[in-house]
Amino acid sequence: MILVDTSVWIDWSNDKALPVSVELDRLLAADEVATTDIILAEVLQGARTKSLFDDWLDILDALHYL
Repeated sequence: MILVDTSVWIDWSNDKALPVSVELDRLLAADEVATTDIILAEVLQGARTKSLFDDWLDILDALHYL
């Protein structure tokens, strides 16, 4: 299980070709990603639209919660 920090989520959403983004895609496919309430709040706070907020919530809500 890997706890993915907010900065990684931002990089992942901005550039899927970054090595960290490729690794996160692999971890997500393997169901090896976890989150916490603080990371959830930080990522959702950065959503600029309701649609983006909902998309992020769907992604993060599917993760393991620590």
